Amino acid sequence: LTKRKQIIAKHTNIATALLKVIKERSLDAYTEKENELMMMRGRVDMSDILSVLKGRGTKMDKLRFAIMYLISLETMNQTEVEDVEAALREAEVDTRAFHYAKKIK
Repeated sequence: LTKRKQIIAKHTNIATALLKVIKERSLDAYTEKENELMMMRGRVDMSDILSVLKGRGTKMDKLRFAIMYLISLETMNQTEVEDVEAALREAEVDTRAFHYAKKIK
């Protein structure tokens, strides 16, 4: 019984640590918007996209999200793409991968 309690405590600690990281990085918001991007082929309100990029998350989270936005677009609106790129630069994200994705799109 004591062994079982220890295993449950370990799993609870792991789950608590994961939840903390998810909340700190707002991974739930990223996942929600990434799913919307893929389902709606990039037709998501630009203010929502920019608010995610200007919110919490690591530089890699922001870069991944921006590239997913770019890939999901049916047609590129240059102004919107520039706004996304500006938000990345504001967050001090290295934009080389974003430029590459834009180039091959």
